[in-house]
Amino acid sequence: MLITPPALTVYTDFVCPWCYIGDMYLRDASTKRDFDIHYVMFPLHPETPSSGLTLNKLFKGRFDNLQKVQDAIRKQAIALGLRYGTRTHTYNSLNAQIIGKALSDPKDFELFKLAVFEKYFGDGCNIGDSLVLQQILDNINNRKWNAIDLINDADLQQQVEQDWILCRTNGITGVPTFQQGDRYCFGVQQTANILNLLFPE
Repeated sequence: MLITPPALTVYTDFVCPWCYIGDMYLRDASTKRDFDIHYVMFPLHPETPSSGLTLNKLFKGRFDNLQKVQDAIRKQAIALGLRYGTRTHTYNSLNAQIIGKALSDPKDFELFKLAVFEKYFGDGCNIGDSLVLQQILDNINNRKWNAIDLINDADLQQQVEQDWILCRTNGITGVPTFQQGDRYCFGVQQTANILNLLFPE
């Protein structure tokens, strides 16, 4: 009898540091048990201009010591073996989200997702820039895709818009959020927690 693996819905955004950190545990969980992953794009900072926005402006008035907060996140990421530089800006992730919708092969999307995370958090690159995204695509599949064509694809744009609507409909207000059926977990979830959500005892 063929058993269908459970499905995990992951609400995420490429400019979310906790999504990057949480992705490491998600990838680890996927090596231990068989399950499907459905990614839903979340609009974390959709108002960010194409040229980016400094973190000081983004978080103005929200933290007494923003640098201390950023240093703590960076230290945690590096301790997990992730590439994480000194982050000074956020960038608009919409273009990366649109391209992600074009990658129907889960293996291609996983490669793209990790490469975008590393370009932003590791190298400090503007992941809304079509040239940066084209470089990522070229490294994945030898010029199979054209970044600008994908970014301008109305169907892909609509898919991202539908994701954003789904986030609002389901009351998702932050990422990462993990959903399995009617159960949700918010924030970074370690491997055991992800597996417990999928395979409750």
